[in-house]
Amino acid sequence: MVQEKIELAKQMLDALSITALLAVFFQWLPHATALLSFIWVCIRLYETKTVQRWLGRR
Repeated sequence: MVQEKIELAKQMLDALSITALLAVFFQWLPHATALLSFIWVCIRLYETKTVQRWLGRR
């Protein structure tokens, strides 16, 4: 149950991050927001099982 809530929170942050990237792309928000969103997406990608397998960590 707790793990499901954590995953839901991550998915909501992913959606927010993508929305922020689109907003920056259309010049609605400052560039700092794009950088933070890009960092978040990179962290999320790094956490995936596929990337971890490529790195030999799982």
